[in-house]
Amino acid sequence: MRTGIFFFFNMSHITKVARLLLAILVAAMVIRSTFMTSSLFMTLFFVALVISVIPAPSDKAMLRRLESFYDDTVRHAGEACDMLHFESVLIFKAFLGREKFNFCRRVNNTTVIYMHAAGVAFVEKSGKKLLVIGTKSLVSGRPAKFYTVDLHGDPIKISSREEEDSVEVLIECKTYPKGFLLLAKNDFRYRDFMEAMKDYVA
Repeated sequence: MRTGIFFFFNMSHITKVARLLLAILVAAMVIRSTFMTSSLFMTLFFVALVISVIPAPSDKAMLRRLESFYDDTVRHAGEACDMLHFESVLIFKAFLGREKFNFCRRVNNTTVIYMHAAGVAFVEKSGKKLLVIGTKSLVSGRPAKFYTVDLHGDPIKISSREEEDSVEVLIECKTYPKGFLLLAKNDFRYRDFMEAMKDYVA
């Protein structure tokens, strides 16, 4: 979504207001053409026109984009273990920290969305344990990246810092020495993930 940056400036709501204002101005222009000679009217009209065409994604569109990315992370993990069905894949939904620009926005007063999504999927089959870590920029059209970590061949270390509503989780391994700093809700997905990873928690 190349226009995702507009989401973080709350432009979807601003464009709605601009479109409403534009409709009112057009109606006023039809009723009284003398308004068109006013410099204030023309300024408002062109400002509203420009803002109304900004392609800002709505809250619902951004949430759908997030869920689609998390579903792709689950699919990559399942396919890595040759699964036909992915119900047993554990997904931890998060966002990336340590990014140079990582603004956030709150949706519906409950969900905090950062500019870089991250999903961590854990799958175990026939003695094979894998983590698939997916990352996705929400402000550009670049495709998601997926990193596969074999928990037998590349042991990991996980540490976390909890607050009442949020957590920071750091995943470190030899293959990716920079590690992945994850920002997430302190919810059941986080607790399920930490329980599954208890052997690797520092």
